[in-house]
Amino acid sequence: MNTLNKSPNEITKIFNNFVATEENIRQMVRNYLSRQLMDTNENEKMEVDIVVDVEDAMGLSSLELPQIIKMWQHPTEGWIIFEAYGGGVYDFDNWTTRELVQIMNDFDENYSK
Repeated sequence: MNTLNKSPNEITKIFNNFVATEENIRQMVRNYLSRQLMDTNENEKMEVDIVVDVEDAMGLSSLELPQIIKMWQHPTEGWIIFEAYGGGVYDFDNWTTRELVQIMNDFDENYSK
């Protein structure tokens, strides 16, 4: 029988597995978006319309959520950049894993090559 009553060592082991899994998921999302954005750069951005349901959006209307309007990737360094309506610029690492998965799924549904 699985119980949630664990020792500190058991909890630490579970946490370490969780962190490793999350890092793998983030890298998979990065690889997917990198493939999709391989022909973009700072001067040739991909135009998109992706509204992100951010984790701390409780109480915000859908009009107040970040709306990604352009995406691009640095051709040699591989940074993935998201530009939002209103002028916000966000690096891939500015988003939570849940937000990145949402961005990836919306992108795949509407913009994938």
